[in-house]
Amino acid sequence: LRHAHDRAEVAALWGVQDVPAQPGLTAVEMFEAAARGEIKALWIACTNPAQSMPDQAIVRRALNQCEFVVVQEAYATTATCAYADLLLPAASWGEKDGTVTNSERRISRVRPAITPPGEARQDWAIFADFARRLERRLPERTATYRHGQATLFPYDSAESIWNEHRETTRGRDLDITGLSYRILETIGPQQWPMPEGAQHGTARLYTDGKFPTASGRAKFAAVQCEPVADPVDAQYPFSLNTGRLRDQWHGMSRTGTLGRLFGHVSEPAMDLHPQDMQRLGLQDGDVVRVASRRGQMHIPAKASDSVVPMQAFIAMHWGQEFLSGQDDRGQVTSGVNALTNSASCPTSRQPELKHAAVHITPAHLPWRVLAVAWLSEAEALTVREAIKPLMRQFTFSSCVPFGREP
Repeated sequence: LRHAHDRAEVAALWGVQDVPAQPGLTAVEMFEAAARGEIKALWIACTNPAQSMPDQAIVRRALNQCEFVVVQEAYATTATCAYADLLLPAASWGEKDGTVTNSERRISRVRPAITPPGEARQDWAIFADFARRLERRLPERTATYRHGQATLFPYDSAESIWNEHRETTRGRDLDITGLSYRILETIGPQQWPMPEGAQHGTARLYTDGKFPTASGRAKFAAVQCEPVADPVDAQYPFSLNTGRLRDQWHGMSRTGTLGRLFGHVSEPAMDLHPQDMQRLGLQDGDVVRVASRRGQMHIPAKASDSVVPMQAFIAMHWGQEFLSGQDDRGQVTSGVNALTNSASCPTSRQPELKHAAVHITPAHLPWRVLAVAWLSEAEALTVREAIKPLMRQFTFSSCVPFGREP
């Protein structure tokens, strides 16, 4: 009943008859459906699934299978851009206007530091413009929903969208109906909730012992420890973990352009325990073939005491943007997420990116070449993109900027 009530409130706010009763697919489910041909169009914004999603064989099959792929991106160098039928230039963080909420629930006003270059626009402006154009092409469907409005998408600023979002919080545990851009700009950042009539935000939640549940009591979930979905065995005896590096972020579309951020970890590598390095006959820098039940890649190995025997670690950032090569069948490899598993937690729907069973063997490459060039920042990015097609012709290749830590 509450779900139906919430749907009715949203429909009334938007001026439509109803909103979908069922949630959409999760990211993993969406790409699986696209790979089966059940989804014909994908619109991808603010993410790089051809690098970050698990089981890249399915993801890339979906992107190839899909009849129309829109990619809304600030960086043309991401792996997903290669699959775009329509590439929309988007504004980046320092070029946007709006608000941001941090991990302590504090909402701050954000203003652009610079103007977006060329035809780049803020995400909300791209979506609103598309929606209004689509609306004009479907007059027979939208006319009965408008209730006298000229459009269902009357947004002309980030603030107008934020004001609508503010109204959706009314009466909920994150109520911010007492907050406004004026308050954020004159008084300063505020922590939600801040309901109508409040003079300031709420620093600490639930001090009265009442929680936003039917009973007013907190709900705890007693969960059972479940085994990994991709267990090790005699064929795949190593447990591979993925995670982030200190100075890098996600697919490195931004951080990967700065040489000094490679001062901490300078190039792609897989960490193995020294005992495993010795048992496999490996020295630091030797290239190994790493294979899972889903795919494979080549990467240098190095000894590290940070992992225990029969475990391995590869940073989640190493995708095709920086690391390339071919597998045993001559197919171009797609980085670490060619190995990872799309099995998901039934509650959070988070994929099992933190574990994959893998097999590791020395690659025994006949020759290796190391080339270094001193280039300006602009030239370095241009050269990196120019040599990417060449990188795919070798068993293993990587290209990264270099620099010193600040």
